[in-house]
Amino acid sequence: MVDLSAQTLGQEELLEIPNSWRFYWQQYLFLGDSFAGGEPIGATLPWTTIPNKESGHPAHGFGTYALILKLPKRTEPNLALKMRRVKTAYALYIDEVLVGHTGNLANYPRPLTPPINKSGIVNIQVPIEKSEITILIHVSSMKYYRGGLDQPPQLSYVDTANASKMRDILWPAFIAGALLFMGFYHLALWIKRKTSVTSLLFSVFSVAVGTRVFFTYKLAYLMFPNLTEDTMLWCETVLAYTALPFLHLFISSSFPLDANKYITRLSWVTWVAMMIVSFGTSLYTMSRALPVFEIYFIVILFHMLYMGFVAIRRQREGAVIFTIGFIIAIFAGIHDVLFYNGTIPGLGRAIFPFGVLIFVYAQFLLHSMRFSRAYRELEILTNTLELQVQERTKELSAAHQESKKAHEETKHLSNAITNLLEDERKSIARELHDDFGQSLRAAGHFAEAISRSLNKIEQPTDELKKSIANADQIASVLIDMYHKNRDLLRRLRPEIIDTLGLESAIEELLANYRRNDFKIDFKCDANVSSLGNKEKITIYRILQEAITNILKYADTKAFTVLLTETNEQIVFAVADNGKGFDVTTARGVGLISMRERMADIGGSIEVLSAPSAGTKIIAKFPKN
Repeated sequence: MVDLSAQTLGQEELLEIPNSWRFYWQQYLFLGDSFAGGEPIGATLPWTTIPNKESGHPAHGFGTYALILKLPKRTEPNLALKMRRVKTAYALYIDEVLVGHTGNLANYPRPLTPPINKSGIVNIQVPIEKSEITILIHVSSMKYYRGGLDQPPQLSYVDTANASKMRDILWPAFIAGALLFMGFYHLALWIKRKTSVTSLLFSVFSVAVGTRVFFTYKLAYLMFPNLTEDTMLWCETVLAYTALPFLHLFISSSFPLDANKYITRLSWVTWVAMMIVSFGTSLYTMSRALPVFEIYFIVILFHMLYMGFVAIRRQREGAVIFTIGFIIAIFAGIHDVLFYNGTIPGLGRAIFPFGVLIFVYAQFLLHSMRFSRAYRELEILTNTLELQVQERTKELSAAHQESKKAHEETKHLSNAITNLLEDERKSIARELHDDFGQSLRAAGHFAEAISRSLNKIEQPTDELKKSIANADQIASVLIDMYHKNRDLLRRLRPEIIDTLGLESAIEELLANYRRNDFKIDFKCDANVSSLGNKEKITIYRILQEAITNILKYADTKAFTVLLTETNEQIVFAVADNGKGFDVTTARGVGLISMRERMADIGGSIEVLSAPSAGTKIIAKFPKN
């Protein structure tokens, strides 16, 4: 019996019912049954750790917590019992009345009808004149090896209990939301960068802890009211099995030079093993692995502390922030363990989630510092590169100007050479025509005249006949030289361009090759009469060079010549069906000469060819 009759229940007070309960193993007792026997037990302890016994009861089973409570003074009959940290199915009776239950109780002798209670607040109506009630809590755990109540219920008015429950929801919801936000934020960082696994490990740890808070503090019932108690316990346990290994892996990744690679591998092995147990076995087997996991927890705890202090001694960046946050989280966890066991009153509530939040924010600050440093270094590097780029750009610009100037000078020189060459050809052609050509013509006539004079002599001697033959031969040679001189004149300076025009000059040039069995198609639909002398000579020279290349390399006697025009351009093309060549490797002087000639009149030239595909040369220049 617990006597609170001397106390007064305040409007804002949550009165904790003292730990003076009796526990009846494998019995569901109701009011009117015999309560003889039973075992004294604090309601803060699971039944697997009965005080004053060598060992507790088995993990599987059921029982009854019983307590007679003399009520405190109160001002209204509307009271509430706040159930806290119940990790088992239960049914709560006040005297003979079922006021709340959750879960499925094994071997239960009565039907369980509403009210189903998942919020943890059980409303009870107790007349003011009633001074005593009997509280019976039937519990059953067939799947979780730590059955029973972790904390005793609290007595208060209904409004006070609801307000307290709202506070209990708001703080964990805020903490869970903050942890999930940071977890998904670092997951986004990892997806964006994928250069370091640290962000991913921190993300998994934060999401696991934040989600576990939802299940530990029953927030998941608000979003998923049909969740069973077994599912809640399974999620809470598997998230614990995930959070701790990834916390250790994250810290090992943050301080890789201070971590022990074998213990780091142990975390990976432990996490994989726990996932196999969680997804491949029952909830009971999974929960039975908790003692093994607690040993791992102790090893990892000391290793993480070791890494923190070693990192501080070696002056690692962020080591102090990490260690302070980690120590705060450890003390918060120790506080909650002692608080739930009733060893210390503590701060009156669980603070471990706050400790974890402080630790996570410390790691967030650590990462922010590292990102800030990396950003500063990147900014300095960017500025340095920009200066180098600017300097290099200036150098390249100056080199470009020099190259452009040299190109212009080369172009000017090439044009001068081409003009000088044409002038020299013109001068040579004039001399060959006016002097050498006329001399050859005159000498030929003289040789013919001598031959005719000698042929008039009657009865010529053998010597005379020989002289006549020599004179005829000299005349023939001189006439042949005269014709060759004419051909040379046409190559040096086609007079027909000046007399009959470009089209006739091309026709005459092609006629010479047709006489040697070449099949040549020539089409001219351009008005070439308006072209300047320089443009005409350029077209003629390009045709000569193209024919020379066909004779040397194409291995064909068929080609096509086209001279046409568009609205703005004159287009000149020569195409053959010969062997062709790779234009990317062609470096012939003839092609260079063609391009320089076209550039001199403001035009361009394009060479299209491929092995076994023939060759096509297209020259274009503006009409004006």
